[in-house]
Formats: sequence, C-alpha cells, structure tokens
Amino acid sequence: MAWTAIVVIAVIVGGLLGIALYGLMGLSNPLLGVLATFLIYPAFAMLLIWLGTKLAFVPSVLVVERLRLGAGVRRAWRLTRGQFWRTFGIRILCWGMIWIATMLVAVPVQLLVSWLASIVAGNGDMGDYLAVTRAGDAVASLIASVIGAIGLVVTTSTDALLYLDVRMRREGLDLTLARFMEQRRPTTRFDPAEPDPYHPPAEIPASQLRAMPIDDTRGSGWG
Repeated sequence: MAWTAIVVIAVIVGGLLGIALYGLMGLSNPLLGVLATFLIYPAFAMLLIWLGTKLAFVPSVLVVERLRLGAGVRRAWRLTRGQFWRTFGIRILCWGMIWIATMLVAVPVQLLVSWLASIVAGNGDMGDYLAVTRAGDAVASLIASVIGAIGLVVTTSTDALLYLDVRMRREGLDLTLARFMEQRRPTTRFDPAEPDPYHPPAEIPASQLRAMPIDDTRGSGWG
C-alpha cells in the first residue's frame, strides 16, 4: 500500500509540475509554449519509462523478500542493473499485446454501435441516435474495463516472473529452492531455524550457508 501510494502521488505531482511549467512557458512566449510541447512531454515520458523499469521489481521484492520500503527500492534497483533493456522490452511487449487486444474488441463494438445508431435513428431523430450511442459507449467502457483488469493481472505477473528470472540467473534461486526442499523435513510445516530461501544471499547467516548442501554440479548458486 505504501509503495502504491508513493507511485500515485509521484505521478500526480510530476504531472501537475509539468502542466504548470508548460503553462508558464506558454504565457511568457507562445512560441516557447509550442517548443515545450515537444520537450516536456517526451522528457516526462522518458523519465517515467526509466524509473518504471528500474523500480519494476519493488512490489515483488517487498512481498517475497519482506524487506522494508527503502531497502526494497535499493534491492530492486540493483537487480535491474544490466537488465534494463531486457526488462523494458518484455514489459512493453506485454503492454502492447494488451493494447492490441483492447483495440480488437473496442473497434468492432464502436462500428457496431454506429451501424445500429444509423438504423435506429434512420428518420433523423437525434434522441434515438444519442441513446444508442450512449449505450454503446457504456458497453465499450465495460469491455475495456474487463480487459484492463485482466491486463493488470498479466502485467503484474510479468513483473513477478521477470524478478524470479533475474534472481535465478544471478543468484541461483532455483538451486537454492531445490536444496531447501531436499534438506527440509517432510513432517515440518514451519521451523524458525530454517533459512528463508527467498532472502537475498547477503542476508542469510554464514552458519546457515555452511549447513546447506552444495553438491549440485552447477555450483553453489550464490554467484
């Protein structure tokens, strides 16, 4: 909740500052206002893309590793180091697919509404035309909301899978989990003495690391 609130507040404040700056530049000089349109909005969009990609793993880190907010932000920032373009490419591909799916549904609905409106209001009655148009807009908005809800689940799952993939590539999380399941007592549901396999490697005590088997031929999994 805290992270969501911070993101929402940052976007609102950033948008208001951009609008205020654009308005001041437009009032001082109309030509400068036109130039600001091609400078402020692209710069703001690039900043959002960069920060959104660098901090994409913050929710996953907070939930999986149970770190505090500040530590979680620093941890997510480090995980995306060297993985920016890969993370950005996969996320933009996911968003693009959801946008295309929304358009594939919304455009036929709009065409159908226009066709029905022309038939119902064939006598030129604007009341019937507006009624059909408003009903069609409501249906289109409902369909877009459903697709958007599904898309939110997909994009969130994509970020979580990317987070796990980065940890498996860099820290051998898959090997850590496999060794954890091998050494865990089958009859034990929860043992406080057991190390949490999802914690970052630096946070696991050295005594627990030495107690974990390392006979996997792929290495220790912490590199």
